[in-house]
Amino acid sequence: DELPETCHVCWDGASYDDNPILYCEGCDVAVHQLCYGVKRVPTGDWFCRACERDGKSTRKSAASKRCCLCSVEGGALKPAAGNRWAHLFCSNWLPETYIKDVKAMEPVGGIDDIDPDRFGLKCEVCGKRDEGACIQCDFGHCSVAYHPMCAFMSGEHRMEIRSENADAPCEYRSFCAKHSKSR
Repeated sequence: DELPETCHVCWDGASYDDNPILYCEGCDVAVHQLCYGVKRVPTGDWFCRACERDGKSTRKSAASKRCCLCSVEGGALKPAAGNRWAHLFCSNWLPETYIKDVKAMEPVGGIDDIDPDRFGLKCEVCGKRDEGACIQCDFGHCSVAYHPMCAFMSGEHRMEIRSENADAPCEYRSFCAKHSKSR
């Protein structure tokens, strides 16, 4: 089930004075201003990048855009190389991908550098193969694979983001449904 009042990048549901949650008038995706890279909160309607087209906002254009990293429709999409789109959430979890401009939170880079084997793994959640890139469980030698968004949306996978301090890079670790229960 979708969590419409939760940011679709960080999944925090709190709206802050200096980082409010915005709702796209086209597709209803909810995102924090900073998580999605919105410079200024507009006084009128706001449209996500997927609902914008040629500088004009439209309610129908998001439906034609899909994440090239998973099979989950909708969500906080940003442009990527090759006229593709990617969820910011998915791009955070794949080690090969990165955000070129972190203030604007776009475009998503490194998609062409993703290990081709990731695209051939079968997601344990959606059961699809060759529809996006999977990550694998970080428990020992477990090789269970899943799309990051599928794993998070299932509610059965543990997704951990760690950092030693504010200046240190984040470490992303995830665990399959079986090993999430053992942690």
